[in-house]
Amino acid sequence: MRLDHVQLNVSDLLASIAFYRTILGPLGYVPGSAGEGWQSLQGREDSLCLVQTDVEHLDPDFDRQRTGLNHLAFRVQTREAFQEYLNLLEQFRVPLLHGGPLEREDQVACYFEDPDRIKIGVVCRLPDS
Repeated sequence: MRLDHVQLNVSDLLASIAFYRTILGPLGYVPGSAGEGWQSLQGREDSLCLVQTDVEHLDPDFDRQRTGLNHLAFRVQTREAFQEYLNLLEQFRVPLLHGGPLEREDQVACYFEDPDRIKIGVVCRLPDS
């Protein structure tokens, strides 16, 4: 069984569409189905659906440290692809969390926030040493 899609309720649909198209386009996501108040971005095997939050549900603001979603992580296949992605984030002035990329024995990752402060990660699993 695999994850099929994730739906994020967002406070500003147009800003979120622009942000996610910028950061997910290089990972192969393209605009998918859309309707009034929502837009999906289709990956090879999954999709991300962005939905405009109704006004009555905008408060309180999202906080990834509350119960619920902490972050989404997307995978790139090579260290080179990871570095290219870091360069893209720098080009678009997307600030990284945790002081920059995090490297462990088995992976390298970077984390940043979307316009609603939802934490997004990009991970590269390293080959066995």
